Amino acid sequence: MLDKAPIEAVISALPCHLHCSAYLDCIAAHEDSTVRADVITRTDCDRVVAAAARGDQVVQIGFQRRADEIGEGP
Repeated sequence: MLDKAPIEAVISALPCHLHCSAYLDCIAAHEDSTVRADVITRTDCDRVVAAAARGDQVVQIGFQRRADEIGEGP
């Protein structure tokens, strides 16, 4: 799907362990990404931040309920 530019928006519902690869795929395709989904590990977060720093697109990692007592933190 990312090969079929231009893309206006992507909406996905993925298991948490796939969030990092989804970000990396969007970054590699030079697509802006604003996702309200957690990147689970610090290593994955570092990978996404490094990939975004090399590109020119907008990338936002939105964390949900990680510090909330009732959240599903790791």
